[in-house]
Amino acid sequence: MTENQSWSLINPMRIGTLRVENRYTQLPDGRVLCEKHMQVSGWILILLFKLHFEAATRKDMQATWVALEERLAG
Repeated sequence: MTENQSWSLINPMRIGTLRVENRYTQLPDGRVLCEKHMQVSGWILILLFKLHFEAATRKDMQATWVALEERLAG
């Protein structure tokens, strides 16, 4: 991707690894497609993520997108 259209991180931990990729794509109609991909490895981290962090992350992401849309709308 070109500069300022994506960022990613890899967070190695003792119990597994979290990989996150964020992409922003300009659409023809002027909107921006925002994508977040998360990959979790390590059975303990996978279990923790599924039991707690997955729902919290989805809820937080949705709130972030709504707030961003409201802010851009003016």
